[in-house]
Amino acid sequence: MAPRGRVGYVYITIASNNSSIGHLPPEIWQYHVWPYLDCGSLDTRFASLACSPDGQYLAVGTDVGSIVVWSTRTGKKLFEQTLPPPGAIRAMVWSADCTSIRFVAEGCRRLVSGVLDLETKTINYDSFYQLEGDVASLALSSDGTHVAVGGYCGAYMLLRRARAMHVVYTGALLNNATVKAVSFLPDGLDLIFSTDGGATELRRANSTSAEPICRVPARFGLANFLPNSLAVSPDGTHVAVGGHGGSLILQRARENKVVCSFAVPGNAPESTGCVITSLAFSPNGRHLFCAARQSAPNLPFSTMCMFQVSSGALLYVF
Repeated sequence: MAPRGRVGYVYITIASNNSSIGHLPPEIWQYHVWPYLDCGSLDTRFASLACSPDGQYLAVGTDVGSIVVWSTRTGKKLFEQTLPPPGAIRAMVWSADCTSIRFVAEGCRRLVSGVLDLETKTINYDSFYQLEGDVASLALSSDGTHVAVGGYCGAYMLLRRARAMHVVYTGALLNNATVKAVSFLPDGLDLIFSTDGGATELRRANSTSAEPICRVPARFGLANFLPNSLAVSPDGTHVAVGGHGGSLILQRARENKVVCSFAVPGNAPESTGCVITSLAFSPNGRHLFCAARQSAPNLPFSTMCMFQVSSGALLYVF
């Protein structure tokens, strides 16, 4: 067992043979436990996740400005770099050749975007934006050109990344609740939001319409489910939503329908007080990486896991 105070856990979920997600082939998976990894101090929180295009690496951004890269096959930590201020790594995307990571960091009401070169270990900051209010959630488009920012009272805005980020569009959600999570769909044209009121809305990125394309009512039929993070499947058909208490929901992106729900399993650390802070699909859509924050006594402050999307089976624990 790893020394207390210097460990982290990662959970992974995967889908089952009878999954309604058409692109998932029937497979039999076994449970594995990765070696315990040094995830820093207990105060470190995982703020963002990103899986590489080839599926071999998982990048984790923390609230103290670190980017850590692990092997998804062995669970071995391969790379770690701590960036200078401004603060938390709120969003990341990999380059197509897996040699660099574009990130957006947020701190002191300022957004800074840059590129971390994994081969030379150099950082190039290339755009910034001065915020007028607090950020509740943030997402980066897959091509790295746009940033979506969710705020309070249902407010959100779309920024285009240039030398200085500039506002493309601002809008507000129907229920005026805090935008707890936001993500781009793969086409980059649509945004999906989750609010602290429990509802999820799909909207055209720069539409002036007050009506969303689709809206899933609060709580997804589950008692007291409060969303806190989300991720869109690579084909754009499904959305994973993580909430408080270690709960996860899989829903159709463009329909008012929930496919399934599951939670941090019992053979993982206790889920009491667990808040899922970030989610990421593997490139083939078969796996879902989950980062969570634990508040229970005597447990690591931050945890991560990997699940099978079709069955909800726990595959790996970091």
